[in-house]
Amino acid sequence: MNDLRIYVDFAAPPDALELLRQGTKGQQLLFPRTPASSILGTPAHDPQLATADIAFGQPDPQAVAEARQLKWIHVSSSSITRYDNPRFRSLVAERKIAVSNSASVFNEACAVHVLGFMLAQARNLPRALESRAANGSDAWHALRGASSTLKGETVLIVGFGAIGRRLAELLGPLDMKVIGYRRKARGNESVPVIAEDQLVRALLRPTTSSTSFQTARRRATFSMPAALPPSSRARFSTILGGARRSIRMPCRTLCGQDTSRPPGWT
Repeated sequence: MNDLRIYVDFAAPPDALELLRQGTKGQQLLFPRTPASSILGTPAHDPQLATADIAFGQPDPQAVAEARQLKWIHVSSSSITRYDNPRFRSLVAERKIAVSNSASVFNEACAVHVLGFMLAQARNLPRALESRAANGSDAWHALRGASSTLKGETVLIVGFGAIGRRLAELLGPLDMKVIGYRRKARGNESVPVIAEDQLVRALLRPTTSSTSFQTARRRATFSMPAALPPSSRARFSTILGGARRSIRMPCRTLCGQDTSRPPGWT
């Protein structure tokens, strides 16, 4: 087999770089003069990509279109937002370019991060930290009364991939009802999976009269999931707006598309 040319567009610390060299021993690594500063930034044009067999990082979609030798793209993040469009999907399908992402790298950290937000909101930690209420005061008793557990609550995970699956596992011991949403159910999901046309009903109709999203004190958290295709994002914004108005409860929004700041979904 001929040596593979692997284009790596990001800067890595020495220990990670050594692991990469060991794992690709016998292949040729290509590095840009100006590495990408962030997974959210647009990489500088580098003619080396056009000669590569494999791209590892966040290659610019237009540069990918011009790289005729590419056989495989591995995205260095969990999110594939910049590639999740019909034009790019058509391009890689036509040229038979394999595309993979790093969801299994970040699933534990992201799932724990989301769980942390859920627990903090259920126990009213943001409000408690802000108030600094004195022990035994009216404000202190109000905080205690407004705090709850997650037991018996319903959580909707929008984007049931590697991170969503791990979050569902972490929620298991909390005795919650977990529902997943993904564009195409695969049949091997560990929780019930709904389609896009079922989202409104899932958001607006609790399973029992005492069940609400996030806490029994009628609080909810909504955010825009990266998992939705661009064509559905405007529709989902409308769904969320309708859900907020119909449920008539205060909502906090947790946003973030970077895998280091995953969206919390409940």
